[in-house]
Amino acid sequence: MKGLTLTQPWASLVAFGEKRIETRSWSTPYRGRVAIHAAKGLAAPVINEDGLRLFVAADPYAEGLARHGVTIAEQLPRGAIVAFADLVACLPTAQLGTKMRELPELAGFAFGEHERAFGNYDVGRYAFLLDNLAAADPPIEHRGAQGLWPIEEDLWWGSL
Repeated sequence: MKGLTLTQPWASLVAFGEKRIETRSWSTPYRGRVAIHAAKGLAAPVINEDGLRLFVAADPYAEGLARHGVTIAEQLPRGAIVAFADLVACLPTAQLGTKMRELPELAGFAFGEHERAFGNYDVGRYAFLLDNLAAADPPIEHRGAQGLWPIEEDLWWGSL
């Protein structure tokens, strides 16, 4: 299994099933189980604690998080694995709509207004499609990394 670190609030949006497409500037051939890790630090576009509070208070983020009882930024775990998912496809964002219509295994993916708002679909980026989401309850304190990084076997068995 691999780990994939996301900044909050996106990590929790994945854990709650509100976000099933993660966008990145890089592609991967990897397919399989991934641990969704909430970064301890904050990065652009959130930048700092005040920025995180603004994201959590503004729609569509506020709406998606509130459905799961999160109303303030301090409720979002950081520095922890918050979910497990299957990375089932990695597509150039320019091909996303077409491929989702063509491939039967991607039929359950909706590329709606919220999904668009929760990602960066600029030209030259890639969409990681996540399926079979399972929240880690409680979150598992863990150090993250850039890219896809290896996860210890004991976390793998705990996510089955």
